[in-house]
Amino acid sequence: MSDRGRVGYLKVLPGQFEADPWIEQWANEQIVSTLACELGIPAVEARAGEVEGELGAIVVFMDGRKLSELHLLGFQEKPIVEGAENRDQLGLMIAFDVWILNVDRGPHNIFMAVGDGRPNIALIDHGHVLLLPRDQKGGQPAADDWLTHVVSDHVNREEQNQSIRQGHLSGYASLQEIAAGARTIADVSDATIDSAVSGIDERFFCCHPDAMATLLKHRRDRLGESLGMGHE
Repeated sequence: MSDRGRVGYLKVLPGQFEADPWIEQWANEQIVSTLACELGIPAVEARAGEVEGELGAIVVFMDGRKLSELHLLGFQEKPIVEGAENRDQLGLMIAFDVWILNVDRGPHNIFMAVGDGRPNIALIDHGHVLLLPRDQKGGQPAADDWLTHVVSDHVNREEQNQSIRQGHLSGYASLQEIAAGARTIADVSDATIDSAVSGIDERFFCCHPDAMATLLKHRRDRLGESLGMGHE
């Protein structure tokens, strides 16, 4: 419990994993939390941290249910999502996922927080974003020069962008709404990105932290192209 009376938990790997081949996932949780807050997107609040000698992401509890849990309870998804109080943010959320290379947006990480009788869509679980391929991740080993690697076509390949564009929320927003979201992300400054990355302990990175910031800036500048909209 924090000094502000908020309750959270330490998110770690399941016990069957002896070592963490993807240490950046805890940094990712904090980076995405910070950038989502900057854009006004409701998202889980998290930071990379250590509790009793174990590294992970310290995550603040939220009231509500995952969309996948509502499915199991027999709720229909479409009226819940389309009736959400922040339905107008869906285009921004879709563009946001493409920006951060989120390959894992499904009903299990879309959270429906409950307000005054209407749900509010929030984004959770951001470990598997900002992919920096290494052999431990099932990808090709990265080049020795991380800063060159993160702006390469290997990271920004179209088939990967296309897969992300087809995430679980993709059918709920028009191309115009997604393009508007991309323009909002284009206004995120270099300084904001640098700040989101620089505040994290370097123990949470295999790559150099500057490479993570460079990847975010490069993805921001090519977001229209990554969304299949040319250089808009």
